Amino acid sequence: MYAVENNDGEQFVVLGGPMQADLNFHVSEDGVFLLLIASAKGFIDMIHLMFQNKSLDMNKTDNYGVNAFWIACFYEKLDVMRLLVQRGIDISAKNQNGSNVLHIAVKKNSVEVVKELLRFNFPVDEPKNNGVNAVGIAAYKGNV
Repeated sequence: MYAVENNDGEQFVVLGGPMQADLNFHVSEDGVFLLLIASAKGFIDMIHLMFQNKSLDMNKTDNYGVNAFWIACFYEKLDVMRLLVQRGIDISAKNQNGSNVLHIAVKKNSVEVVKELLRFNFPVDEPKNNGVNAVGIAAYKGNV
């Protein structure tokens, strides 16, 4: 975990991260895991190293339903978003409120994330648990 949190690729390799280490374990009670940390911090090189590990579960979610793509969008890590999409990650993950990445990006007024999601042909009409979609959130915030 130290190697990932500190973006120390050399230490990650020494510890066997790219080959035999289990990278899917939880590091907190909330179910946070290593790929989630690297994605939140935007550590592209570390993520490339992690993808060398055949046992990496790129679609793993934390206890709230959040996967690495969701968290990369939340923290506006566009390069990580692109890499994860290229690798085939599930972009449709929703948190416990039913919010997908577009809902959150619109709510946060993360214009660049919204643009990137539209480039990925992300669906704009998916509702949250309360029935509101991203367009409704944008309208409510005056950002249609």
